[in-house]
Amino acid sequence: MHKKQTAQDMTFHTINYLLLGMFAIICIFPLYYLFINTISSNDLSSRGLVTFYPKSIHFGNYIQVLKIPGFSQAAFVSLARTVVGTVLTVGGSALLGFLFTKKEMWGRKFWYPFIVITLYFNAGIIPWYITMLNLNLTNNFLAYILPAIVSPFYVILVKTFVESLPAALQESAQIDEAGYWTVFTRIVFPLITPILATIAIFSFNRSDRIGAARKRRRLLKRQ
Repeated sequence: MHKKQTAQDMTFHTINYLLLGMFAIICIFPLYYLFINTISSNDLSSRGLVTFYPKSIHFGNYIQVLKIPGFSQAAFVSLARTVVGTVLTVGGSALLGFLFTKKEMWGRKFWYPFIVITLYFNAGIIPWYITMLNLNLTNNFLAYILPAIVSPFYVILVKTFVESLPAALQESAQIDEAGYWTVFTRIVFPLITPILATIAIFSFNRSDRIGAARKRRRLLKRQ
């Protein structure tokens, strides 16, 4: 049965949709503005004459970008780092966050505070570089991936979310002789997809910021 909407409900939904629509336009417009400037005449774009729609459309800018030496390799590394890094970060955070909710976990009282304390103390860039050097991760693609698999903040998010789920769900599966892996993959993982989606967005943005910082450092070295 459908509930009949009152005039107040319709007004609320209308205002809500308008506000969300305006917010979506505000978020999308910078990307749209960038795109129409890249396919518009360079002269018109440099003079700020391209505003809401492209003028003198051409795709020469994209052709010139594809001709830059090493561009295809850089694009592949950036894409692989973002995709692989995000998947492994989400998977590692989900599994470790789930394990920390189990009192049977070996060394739980030591490992969890040990991970959390890294949120407050950081050795700095020099010890970090020495560690990467000793692990042979300098000038290595894995340097983008391995250090980010376990993120204390993401682990805490997953652990808190899992603890908010009804314990009876896991207990009923354990009564049916389901192991930890079965409980995690069949019951817990589908229920924690909202927090995993949030972690994926955070991890994706983090990868983008790391890539941008490295590019800025390379440009400074060239200068």
